[in-house]
Amino acid sequence: FLLSQITFPSLKMAAEKRGEARLVAHSSSARDSPAKMLEKKYFLKCEEGTLGGDSNSMIGELYFGYNGPWGRYHQSKLSNSCFSMALHEKCKGAGINVKSLTADPGAGRE
Repeated sequence: FLLSQITFPSLKMAAEKRGEARLVAHSSSARDSPAKMLEKKYFLKCEEGTLGGDSNSMIGELYFGYNGPWGRYHQSKLSNSCFSMALHEKCKGAGINVKSLTADPGAGRE
């Protein structure tokens, strides 16, 4: 998010000069599973040593809702996608021709 903010003036100048510019964030299909909305608790400061949660089981997290590193990974990828969509809409509404996109590199084909 900070890198987007820092580079945005250059992206805006490029869009004015070339007709459009693009900001592409990398995400993952992990943003789709488990099918949860963004959760506030993942945006709050946590106690030292608790960042990964209390589970090491991806199956436990996906099927039983345990808190752990896969849940945090899902939330981080989902937040990347939400940020890209919100930025795209803000640029569009302001008449700035900067396209904000999210790519899933695992879905790419040769």
